[in-house]
Amino acid sequence: MNGSLILGGLGGVAKNTDMCIAKEFEDELKSVIQVDDGLCTENLFTLVTEALQKSGVLDKLLEAQKLDSIDIEGVIHAYYDVISEQCMVCKELSEEQAKTYASLHSASFDESLRIVKDYLIATTAKDCSLMLCFRPRNEEDSGSVYNNVYLESTKQAFHFKVGRNLSLLLFVGILGVLCLHESVRFILR
Repeated sequence: MNGSLILGGLGGVAKNTDMCIAKEFEDELKSVIQVDDGLCTENLFTLVTEALQKSGVLDKLLEAQKLDSIDIEGVIHAYYDVISEQCMVCKELSEEQAKTYASLHSASFDESLRIVKDYLIATTAKDCSLMLCFRPRNEEDSGSVYNNVYLESTKQAFHFKVGRNLSLLLFVGILGVLCLHESVRFILR
């Protein structure tokens, strides 16, 4: 709707949509989705679902999220090995607790680097936004059939694009993520 934020808000928090906003949203959708009153929003949800499924973007995000196999408590040990510094976490642990992470400290440099890289990719994939754009497709449009969805109820075809907005966690680095993780854990205590 020309860039207007109708549902949701910044920070991933959705505000309640009252009847006036819902009606305005429905009215705006009528110019794009040709269907009876009250069904535009429902048909938009169908378009979104089909576009997400067809694009495969959620499957790709899930695969990236699965790269985090040992969480920050394990990754920090690999991180200290990558930067060739004494592990500050192990300094704080008892000898028995430190044995738990001995295998991480005995990994090769390449393996430690892979662990850190995979963790950063997974953490970034866990905190990203998706943006979907739809444009009604004309019969004379000659674009890729892979980025099109067909709305059976209205007999309309739409071209779609899916954009991902990844967070800056890759640039914060392991120590920034660890500090955030520790802050959250402290707050939850």
